[in-house]
Amino acid sequence: MMPRPLKGKYIGFLDDLFVDPDFRGQKIGQKLIEALKNMAKSNNWQVIRCITHSDNKTAKKLYDKIAYNTGFDLYEIKGD
Repeated sequence: MMPRPLKGKYIGFLDDLFVDPDFRGQKIGQKLIEALKNMAKSNNWQVIRCITHSDNKTAKKLYDKIAYNTGFDLYEIKGD
């Protein structure tokens, strides 16, 4: 069987959405996500990936409403 060629695709990557505490509870996070989804559509991104710290319950609650949890954990290998 021939190996399939690699195909790249454009994606969006949201790294830690933050809303100032003075403005929380106004659905600003959801509005920012909607704007990001519009950007994705305009730019033909295939997916948007969201990352937050494992103890950020507020962000995870929002992401659980709007996105699929892939089950992956993120690890980094630092350079010398």
